[in-house]
Amino acid sequence: MAARHDVSPQQIATTAAQDACFLRKKTYLRPYSHKVDRQNGSVQPVERRRSGTRARHVTQAALISASMGWTAFRERMERVVGPMEAYDLLMELTRDAGYRHFAVLTARSGADTALPYQVVLTSLSHSSVREYQELDAASGDKTLVEALRGGRPFFWDRRTPAPLSARAADAGNDNRATDGLLSRLGIRTGLGLPVFRARAPHGFALFGGERPVPDIGQAAHLSFWCNGIYERMARFEQSQRDRPRSRLTARELQCLSWTSAGKTSVEIAAILGLSEHTVNQYIASSSQKLGTVNRTQAVAEAIRLRLID
Repeated sequence: MAARHDVSPQQIATTAAQDACFLRKKTYLRPYSHKVDRQNGSVQPVERRRSGTRARHVTQAALISASMGWTAFRERMERVVGPMEAYDLLMELTRDAGYRHFAVLTARSGADTALPYQVVLTSLSHSSVREYQELDAASGDKTLVEALRGGRPFFWDRRTPAPLSARAADAGNDNRATDGLLSRLGIRTGLGLPVFRARAPHGFALFGGERPVPDIGQAAHLSFWCNGIYERMARFEQSQRDRPRSRLTARELQCLSWTSAGKTSVEIAAILGLSEHTVNQYIASSSQKLGTVNRTQAVAEAIRLRLID
């Protein structure tokens, strides 16, 4: 990940005029549904179109608009009753703010220094998350680790190459590989916001894309929403932990375990002597039983429940 910059009014006030439109109204392509990627099991929102027609443009008030009242906020938040609703709302916030992707991380305590954070919900595919984690661990880049420990908002911008002096000062953190991966995913700028909930580790909501750094007002609105979602997630995570663990079959656990090890569906099929279609069915069924939206969250939930290592 690129070098971190703590947010300050002096650094980002110049973008206020550019972001003003986001604080009033936003044009969306509506309506949209969800499409399951059979290759990786991820769930992505897609526009629903009629044959031979264009998607309908509907103008509505932005979620992060200062004009939204407390009642509307509370009613919208109460509809977050599971991972799918949390995913939908975070995806809507992501688009509303002009970003492409989001990720919600939770800090992990203990001796596992290779992965001091856990991805609990993201719009990225499992393969992209896995590749980033491997590159991040190999690069020695401590940006994300320090951000999680510090619990402060930060942003990064890699739209232009860093000057030689900055590269020399950051020689210990070779993040060219992770920057390259993020660039291929359409992520060259980003914002990290700390999120908190009672009696649980704090986390971070990350947004990435190619838009300029948001102003303080927009970042504050995003932070308000993200902390509300993070608190709601604690409720259905607890209900998932209370479910009987025997619901997952041996094959489903095997497929999740190999997925956690970084294997693709094709590789898992060869290892277990199954067809790729059958492996995808096992992963999809285990994800449904665990109440998650894709294989990335299914693996994270299975690890959290100590169903797999």
